[in-house]
Amino acid sequence: MSQLIHLKQRIKSITVIKKITHAMRLISMSSHSKLKKQVNSLNTYKHHLLPILCGLEQYHQSQEINPQEDAKKTAYIIIGSEKGLCGNFNNLLFQYLENTLSPSQLSPATVITVGKRASEFIRKKDIKIYKTYNRFTQSKIETIAEQLYQDVLTLKKDHKQIICLYNFPQTFFLQEPTKEIVIPIKEYECTLEPLKNLDEYYWPQDSKDVSEAIFNSLMKLHILTLLSQSMIAEQSARFISMDSSTQNAENLLKSMHLLYNKLRQAKITKELAELSSSF
Repeated sequence: MSQLIHLKQRIKSITVIKKITHAMRLISMSSHSKLKKQVNSLNTYKHHLLPILCGLEQYHQSQEINPQEDAKKTAYIIIGSEKGLCGNFNNLLFQYLENTLSPSQLSPATVITVGKRASEFIRKKDIKIYKTYNRFTQSKIETIAEQLYQDVLTLKKDHKQIICLYNFPQTFFLQEPTKEIVIPIKEYECTLEPLKNLDEYYWPQDSKDVSEAIFNSLMKLHILTLLSQSMIAEQSARFISMDSSTQNAENLLKSMHLLYNKLRQAKITKELAELSSSF
Protein backbone atom coordinates (compact mmCIF):
# COMPACT_ATOMS: atom_id res chain seq x y z
CA MET A 1 0.00 0.00 0.00
CA SER A 2 2.75 2.44 1.01
CA GLN A 3 4.67 1.59 -2.16
CA LEU A 4 1.67 2.53 -4.30
CA ILE A 5 1.21 5.84 -2.46
CA HIS A 6 4.92 6.66 -2.79
CA LEU A 7 4.87 5.79 -6.50
CA LYS A 8 1.76 7.91 -7.07
CA GLN A 9 3.46 10.91 -5.41
CA ARG A 10 6.51 10.46 -7.61
CA ILE A 11 4.32 10.35 -10.72
CA LYS A 12 2.70 13.64 -9.69
CA SER A 13 6.09 15.25 -9.06
CA ILE A 14 7.52 14.16 -12.41
CA THR A 15 4.34 15.33 -14.17
CA VAL A 16 4.84 18.81 -12.69
CA ILE A 17 8.51 18.79 -13.71
CA LYS A 18 7.54 17.78 -17.24
CA LYS A 19 5.11 20.71 -17.48
CA ILE A 20 7.81 23.13 -16.28
CA THR A 21 10.49 21.88 -18.70
CA HIS A 22 7.97 21.94 -21.56
CA ALA A 23 7.05 25.56 -20.73
CA MET A 24 10.71 26.55 -20.55
CA ARG A 25 11.29 24.86 -23.90
CA LEU A 26 8.56 26.97 -25.50
CA ILE A 27 9.87 30.18 -23.88
CA SER A 28 13.40 29.46 -25.13
CA MET A 29 12.18 28.93 -28.67
CA SER A 30 10.17 32.16 -28.56
CA SER A 31 13.14 34.13 -27.21
CA HIS A 32 15.42 32.58 -29.81
CA SER A 33 13.11 33.66 -32.64
CA LYS A 34 12.89 37.24 -31.34
CA LEU A 35 16.66 37.51 -30.97
CA LYS A 36 17.21 36.14 -34.46
CA LYS A 37 14.95 38.84 -35.87
CA GLN A 38 16.84 41.44 -33.86
CA VAL A 39 20.21 40.29 -35.23
CA ASN A 40 18.78 40.35 -38.76
CA SER A 41 17.66 43.93 -38.17
CA LEU A 42 21.14 44.86 -36.91
CA ASN A 43 22.69 43.37 -40.02
CA THR A 44 20.25 45.30 -42.20
CA TYR A 45 21.20 48.51 -40.39
CA LYS A 46 24.87 47.72 -40.96
CA HIS A 47 24.10 46.95 -44.63
CA HIS A 48 22.80 50.50 -45.11
CA LEU A 49 25.50 52.25 -43.05
CA LEU A 50 28.58 50.69 -44.63
CA PRO A 51 28.19 52.12 -48.16
CA ILE A 52 27.79 55.63 -46.76
CA LEU A 53 30.78 55.19 -44.48
CA CYS A 54 32.93 53.83 -47.30
CA GLY A 55 31.84 56.70 -49.52
CA LEU A 56 33.19 59.38 -47.19
CA GLU A 57 36.64 60.57 -48.19
CA GLN A 58 38.12 60.88 -44.73
CA TYR A 59 36.89 57.54 -43.41
CA HIS A 60 40.34 56.10 -42.66
CA GLN A 61 41.36 59.22 -40.75
CA SER A 62 38.33 59.05 -38.45
CA GLN A 63 39.18 55.87 -36.55
CA GLU A 64 40.21 57.57 -33.32
CA ILE A 65 38.75 54.71 -31.32
CA ASN A 66 41.91 52.68 -31.91
CA PRO A 67 44.18 52.32 -28.83
CA GLN A 68 47.28 54.35 -28.11
CA GLU A 69 50.48 53.01 -29.65
CA ASP A 70 52.25 52.74 -26.26
CA ALA A 71 49.36 50.83 -24.60
CA LYS A 72 50.35 47.38 -23.34
CA LYS A 73 47.43 46.12 -21.27
CA THR A 74 44.79 43.66 -22.47
CA ALA A 75 41.13 43.59 -21.47
CA TYR A 76 38.76 40.65 -21.75
CA ILE A 77 34.97 40.73 -22.00
CA ILE A 78 33.60 37.31 -20.98
CA ILE A 79 29.95 36.68 -21.82
CA GLY A 80 28.24 33.82 -20.01
CA SER A 81 24.62 33.18 -19.04
CA GLU A 82 22.62 34.76 -16.25
CA LYS A 83 20.73 31.57 -15.43
CA GLY A 84 21.37 27.85 -15.57
CA LEU A 85 19.38 25.00 -17.12
CA CYS A 86 21.14 25.45 -20.46
CA GLY A 87 23.16 22.24 -20.66
CA ASN A 88 26.90 22.60 -21.10
CA PHE A 89 26.63 26.13 -22.50
CA ASN A 90 28.77 27.70 -19.78
CA ASN A 91 31.07 24.71 -19.34
CA LEU A 92 32.07 24.87 -23.02
CA LEU A 93 32.96 28.55 -22.69
CA PHE A 94 34.88 28.13 -19.44
CA GLN A 95 36.80 25.13 -20.74
CA TYR A 96 37.70 27.12 -23.85
CA LEU A 97 38.77 30.00 -21.62
CA GLU A 98 41.04 27.76 -19.54
CA ASN A 99 42.58 26.20 -22.66
CA THR A 100 43.09 29.57 -24.36
CA LEU A 101 44.23 31.78 -21.49
CA SER A 102 46.46 30.86 -18.58
CA PRO A 103 45.93 32.39 -15.10
CA SER A 104 49.13 34.40 -15.62
CA GLN A 105 47.47 36.06 -18.63
CA LEU A 106 44.15 36.75 -16.93
CA SER A 107 45.43 37.96 -13.56
CA PRO A 108 47.12 41.17 -14.78
CA ALA A 109 44.45 41.81 -17.40
CA THR A 110 41.30 43.88 -17.07
CA VAL A 111 38.34 41.50 -16.94
CA ILE A 112 34.71 42.44 -17.59
CA THR A 113 32.10 39.74 -17.05
CA VAL A 114 28.58 39.62 -18.47
CA GLY A 115 26.19 37.15 -16.88
CA LYS A 116 26.11 35.75 -13.35
CA ARG A 117 27.72 32.42 -14.32
CA ALA A 118 30.74 34.13 -15.86
CA SER A 119 31.18 36.28 -12.75
CA GLU A 120 31.06 33.24 -10.46
CA PHE A 121 33.61 31.37 -12.58
CA ILE A 122 36.12 34.25 -12.60
CA ARG A 123 35.75 34.85 -8.84
CA LYS A 124 36.48 31.18 -8.16
CA LYS A 125 39.77 31.69 -9.99
CA ASP A 126 40.62 34.56 -7.59
CA ILE A 127 40.88 36.97 -10.49
CA LYS A 128 39.95 40.61 -9.94
CA ILE A 129 36.97 41.78 -11.98
CA TYR A 130 37.00 45.32 -13.35
CA LYS A 131 33.24 45.46 -13.90
CA THR A 132 30.36 43.00 -13.73
CA TYR A 133 27.01 42.98 -15.53
CA ASN A 134 24.99 40.31 -13.79
CA ARG A 135 21.42 41.04 -14.89
CA PHE A 136 22.03 39.82 -18.42
CA THR A 137 18.53 39.25 -19.75
CA GLN A 138 16.88 39.82 -23.11
CA SER A 139 15.30 43.09 -21.93
CA LYS A 140 18.68 44.41 -20.72
CA ILE A 141 20.77 43.68 -23.82
CA GLU A 142 20.67 47.20 -25.27
CA THR A 143 21.41 48.82 -21.90
CA ILE A 144 24.40 46.54 -21.28
CA ALA A 145 25.64 47.10 -24.85
CA GLU A 146 25.63 50.87 -24.29
CA GLN A 147 27.48 50.50 -20.99
CA LEU A 148 30.03 48.14 -22.55
CA TYR A 149 30.58 50.66 -25.34
CA GLN A 150 31.36 53.32 -22.75
CA ASP A 151 33.75 50.88 -21.04
CA VAL A 152 35.51 50.32 -24.38
CA LEU A 153 35.92 54.08 -24.84
CA THR A 154 37.44 54.30 -21.35
CA LEU A 155 39.74 51.29 -21.63
CA LYS A 156 41.00 51.90 -25.18
CA LYS A 157 43.23 54.75 -23.99
CA ASP A 158 45.61 52.49 -22.06
CA HIS A 159 44.82 49.03 -23.45
CA LYS A 160 46.44 47.50 -26.49
CA GLN A 161 43.68 44.94 -27.02
CA ILE A 162 40.10 44.35 -25.90
CA ILE A 163 38.99 40.78 -26.59
CA CYS A 164 35.52 39.29 -26.26
CA LEU A 165 35.00 35.61 -25.44
CA TYR A 166 31.52 34.20 -25.94
CA ASN A 167 29.53 31.32 -27.43
CA PHE A 168 28.71 31.78 -31.09
CA PRO A 169 25.65 29.94 -32.51
CA GLN A 170 27.11 28.05 -35.47
CA THR A 171 23.78 26.26 -35.92
CA PHE A 172 20.71 25.85 -33.73
CA PHE A 173 22.19 22.67 -32.26
CA LEU A 174 25.84 23.76 -32.13
CA GLN A 175 27.28 26.52 -29.97
CA GLU A 176 31.00 27.17 -30.41
CA PRO A 177 33.16 29.21 -28.00
CA THR A 178 34.72 32.08 -29.92
CA LYS A 179 37.33 34.79 -29.34
CA GLU A 180 36.80 38.06 -31.17
CA ILE A 181 38.96 41.17 -31.07
CA VAL A 182 36.97 44.31 -30.32
CA ILE A 183 39.96 46.68 -30.12
CA PRO A 184 41.97 47.43 -32.24
CA ILE A 185 39.18 47.71 -34.73
CA LYS A 186 39.92 46.15 -38.04
CA GLU A 187 39.00 48.39 -40.92
CA TYR A 188 35.63 47.26 -42.15
CA GLU A 189 35.98 45.66 -45.53
CA CYS A 190 33.58 47.38 -47.87
CA THR A 191 32.06 44.30 -49.42
CA LEU A 192 29.22 46.55 -50.52
CA GLU A 193 29.89 49.11 -53.24
CA PRO A 194 30.51 52.54 -51.66
CA LEU A 195 28.09 55.30 -52.45
CA LYS A 196 29.80 57.45 -55.05
CA ASN A 197 27.08 60.08 -55.31
CA LEU A 198 26.81 61.71 -51.89
CA ASP A 199 25.19 64.89 -53.21
CA GLU A 200 21.77 63.70 -52.06
CA TYR A 201 23.04 63.72 -48.48
CA TYR A 202 23.27 66.99 -46.58
CA TRP A 203 26.16 67.11 -44.12
CA PRO A 204 25.85 70.07 -41.72
CA GLN A 205 29.01 68.83 -39.98
CA ASP A 206 32.44 68.11 -41.36
CA SER A 207 32.71 64.79 -43.21
CA LYS A 208 35.32 63.62 -40.69
CA ASP A 209 32.85 64.14 -37.82
CA VAL A 210 30.15 62.33 -39.76
CA SER A 211 32.51 59.43 -40.47
CA GLU A 212 33.46 59.19 -36.81
CA ALA A 213 29.81 59.25 -35.70
CA ILE A 214 28.87 56.51 -38.16
CA PHE A 215 31.91 54.47 -37.19
CA ASN A 216 31.00 54.76 -33.49
CA SER A 217 27.47 53.63 -34.35
CA LEU A 218 28.93 50.57 -36.03
CA MET A 219 31.03 49.94 -32.92
CA LYS A 220 27.92 50.01 -30.71
CA LEU A 221 26.16 47.77 -33.20
CA HIS A 222 29.08 45.33 -33.10
CA ILE A 223 28.95 45.04 -29.29
CA LEU A 224 25.17 44.64 -29.35
CA THR A 225 25.52 41.90 -31.98
CA LEU A 226 28.03 40.00 -29.83
CA LEU A 227 25.67 40.08 -26.84
CA SER A 228 22.71 39.05 -28.99
CA GLN A 229 24.60 36.16 -30.57
CA SER A 230 25.65 34.90 -27.14
CA MET A 231 22.06 34.98 -25.93
CA ILE A 232 20.85 33.24 -29.11
CA ALA A 233 23.34 30.45 -28.39
CA GLU A 234 22.15 30.34 -24.77
CA GLN A 235 18.49 30.04 -25.74
CA SER A 236 19.33 27.28 -28.24
CA ALA A 237 21.26 25.39 -25.56
CA ARG A 238 18.41 25.85 -23.07
CA PHE A 239 15.84 24.61 -25.60
CA ILE A 240 17.92 21.49 -26.29
CA SER A 241 18.39 20.87 -22.57
CA MET A 242 14.71 21.35 -21.74
CA ASP A 243 13.61 19.27 -24.71
CA SER A 244 15.83 16.42 -23.53
CA SER A 245 14.50 16.79 -19.97
CA THR A 246 10.91 16.74 -21.21
CA GLN A 247 11.53 13.57 -23.23
CA ASN A 248 13.25 11.90 -20.25
CA ALA A 249 10.36 12.84 -17.97
CA GLU A 250 7.87 11.44 -20.48
CA ASN A 251 9.77 8.15 -20.76
CA LEU A 252 10.07 7.92 -16.98
CA LEU A 253 6.35 8.56 -16.58
CA LYS A 254 5.53 5.75 -19.03
CA SER A 255 7.63 3.23 -17.10
CA MET A 256 6.28 4.45 -13.74
CA HIS A 257 2.67 4.28 -14.93
CA LEU A 258 3.31 0.73 -16.12
CA LEU A 259 4.84 -0.21 -12.75
CA TYR A 260 2.00 1.51 -10.89
CA ASN A 261 -0.62 -0.42 -12.89
CA LYS A 262 1.20 -3.70 -12.25
CA LEU A 263 1.37 -3.07 -8.50
CA ARG A 264 -2.24 -1.93 -8.42
CA GLN A 265 -3.38 -5.03 -10.34
CA ALA A 266 -1.32 -7.25 -8.04
CA LYS A 267 -2.96 -5.61 -5.02
CA ILE A 268 -6.44 -6.13 -6.48
CA THR A 269 -5.65 -9.78 -7.30
CA LYS A 270 -4.36 -10.35 -3.78
CA GLU A 271 -7.49 -8.81 -2.25
CA LEU A 272 -9.71 -10.97 -4.49
CA ALA A 273 -7.78 -14.08 -3.53
CA GLU A 274 -8.10 -13.28 0.18
CA LEU A 275 -11.79 -12.57 -0.27
CA SER A 276 -12.48 -15.83 -2.15
CA SER A 277 -10.53 -17.92 0.34
CA SER A 278 -12.66 -16.64 3.23
CA PHE A 279 -15.78 -18.36 1.84
